Amino acid sequence: MNRLLELLAALGAGRGAALGAERGTAIINLSSIMGLRGYFPDFAAMSISYSTSKAGIIGFTRQVAAEYAKEKIRVNAIAPGSMAYLIFTGA
Repeated sequence: MNRLLELLAALGAGRGAALGAERGTAIINLSSIMGLRGYFPDFAAMSISYSTSKAGIIGFTRQVAAEYAKEKIRVNAIAPGSMAYLIFTGA
């Protein structure tokens, strides 16, 4: 339930930022690689809610970017991965 509240807060804040933004503004949302892939080995089983909320932020970002592109408002998401995972796999 906590992840759902975080997602709803992010969506509300993001929409509010887009509505009040001026031309040429950039909005950056923070997601995770788990929102793109949904699975990493050795990641806890409770990651279902985490990856779902992060995927929701990515989808929201894409939609807001499409809606506000004509007003020259850029909307992007940063989706960092696990540093330990990247270091150990050599990715």
